[in-house]
Amino acid sequence: MLKRLNRFNFCLSVLSLAPSITILVFYYHSAYVLGYFPEPYYPDPKSLEAYTFFDTVLEVAFYIWLYSSTAWIFLSICLLINKRRKDTYKLLLIGLLFQSLLFVLLFLTDLVTWYFD
Repeated sequence: MLKRLNRFNFCLSVLSLAPSITILVFYYHSAYVLGYFPEPYYPDPKSLEAYTFFDTVLEVAFYIWLYSSTAWIFLSICLLINKRRKDTYKLLLIGLLFQSLLFVLLFLTDLVTWYFD
């Protein structure tokens, strides 16, 4: 049972990569279409043809991140209460890396400023 919970916890961690991957794909697709990498406030991402598709996908990805992060927190607490072994801590640290650190680091870049301007 706990082995399944560990696997489910890892899957929730990987699901949180959806918004980061989506916004990076849109950025590189825009660079391919424009012929140069976009900069903050130039050009407006809403003026690009693929924006309507990527906006919908990114919105769904943010909801996936929100729900998977919430479930990951509760599941991690349950795992820590039930099983206090070294491998559990390692798995939770990997999950935390996927859940928060990569997402926060992406939001500190100009890429997100360009998308949400």
